[in-house]
Amino acid sequence: MSMKWWSACILIACSAAAIAMPGEIRVYLNPDVRVGSALCLGDVATIEADPDNDVATIAIPEQLYNDGYLEASEIRALLNSTHPALIVRVFGSAVRITPQTSKETAEADSATSVLHGDRVDVVLRHKGITVRTFGTALSDGKKGDRVFVKTAHAKRLTGKIAGKSVVEILP
Repeated sequence: MSMKWWSACILIACSAAAIAMPGEIRVYLNPDVRVGSALCLGDVATIEADPDNDVATIAIPEQLYNDGYLEASEIRALLNSTHPALIVRVFGSAVRITPQTSKETAEADSATSVLHGDRVDVVLRHKGITVRTFGTALSDGKKGDRVFVKTAHAKRLTGKIAGKSVVEILP
């Protein structure tokens, strides 16, 4: 069988397994996070949950990560206390938390701006599948702002600036 066929089978199997079911929260831990101030769950993990659920904005108490690590059991306990009716699945064992210096924080704030004409990574996440492509910013903005981008296929999309030269497409 061809390599394309095998690749397609693997993609389908992986994407089917990575879809959160109703009443379930899936948390995929990032291995390393640099933090300058307060953390929320969306800063340390990719989260699959009901779109109406605000799990990504849950604040993580500093005492959980002041030892430099945030363990899967701590995240599971936090989610079970805030959402007791949901099934929580955490993938990964821990996140290493490294504090940012004030210089890094200032650089990160200035580096997250996008200017009209900048080449950006365009990211679309949907039901456990992440698609990346390149595009051109059609407006200026900083982290969290909505901007227009034009992809290589001349498709105009609206997205939110998620980081340095990264625009996440909005549903």
